[in-house]
Amino acid sequence: MNSNSQPDTSSRALPLPELLRQAELSMAAAGVARPVAEAQLLWGHVLGLSRGEVQAAAVLQRTITPEQQATFAPLLHRRLKREPLQHILGYAYFYGLPLAVGPGVFVPRPETELLAELALNHLNRYCGAGAPKIADFCAGSGALAFALQRHSPGSTVTALEKSPAAFSWLQRNKQELKLETTLLQVDLAAAAHQLGLRPLAGSTLTNLPPVSDTTMQWFKTHAGSLDVLVSNPPYVPRSAVPETPEVRDYDPELALYSGADGLELLRWLVPLFGYLAAPGAFCGIEHTEAQGSEIAAMLQRVGFTAVDTVPDLTSRPRFTVGVYQQRSLPG
Repeated sequence: MNSNSQPDTSSRALPLPELLRQAELSMAAAGVARPVAEAQLLWGHVLGLSRGEVQAAAVLQRTITPEQQATFAPLLHRRLKREPLQHILGYAYFYGLPLAVGPGVFVPRPETELLAELALNHLNRYCGAGAPKIADFCAGSGALAFALQRHSPGSTVTALEKSPAAFSWLQRNKQELKLETTLLQVDLAAAAHQLGLRPLAGSTLTNLPPVSDTTMQWFKTHAGSLDVLVSNPPYVPRSAVPETPEVRDYDPELALYSGADGLELLRWLVPLFGYLAAPGAFCGIEHTEAQGSEIAAMLQRVGFTAVDTVPDLTSRPRFTVGVYQQRSLPG
């Protein structure tokens, strides 16, 4: 089957194993990385079954009606064009939470769950039974914010996001998950600038927009008070266009790219972390495997100690973490 052609549908019922195999072969030919798993998930979406239930139905040689095949065909066609599976299904799971995702918002990655784990470990070890204050910067769909809210009862969590499109997904997920997370739509570099903070050397951002007094009040109120600060910011260098179509063609550019070296936003964000962090606060930032040492130096410059770069599950240096010891003042 040509990966760009509309898949054929049958006028008769067919066994599920045969249809799964057809979908697997088509996806593999189109370059999909996990064709077996994705065929099962896509058929599960059509049939209202979990992946395990699809596997059981295949063993039992369940037959699929022509109507069900007709429903499946356009979904497969979209996947063969490398539209993310999460967009087709309408959700992505993160730390056990179903998050609505689609055009305009970054699809959360499984590896980012380790950053949530690192933050929760810090909360459990150092914050005890208190009411910690947590913030997720560049929140996107709300993956980190909502995971931390769900797994740290009593905490106060704020999710901050610049993109209007992503912010609409953030609002939807808060409503569907029934969480009390505070949502703030804000340009973080502009907020840092308005506080009088100076970017770390190398920033080229100019003409930052004004931030409303109401929004700025959140930053002033939380100065020196946050116990956990996490961020999966845009960190891809502008020239390093991802090869994977699902990322290159569907993840929003605002969530991917940040200047020539990928660190443009962080030059503003890290001083903002120093302004907001309480003594002993945990900070965790996701980044490319080549950026750890530079981000570690940034954190140390604004008062974080015990700075370390943590590998992901594939042993690539993926997160830089630190503990705040010194209050950073505007200017």
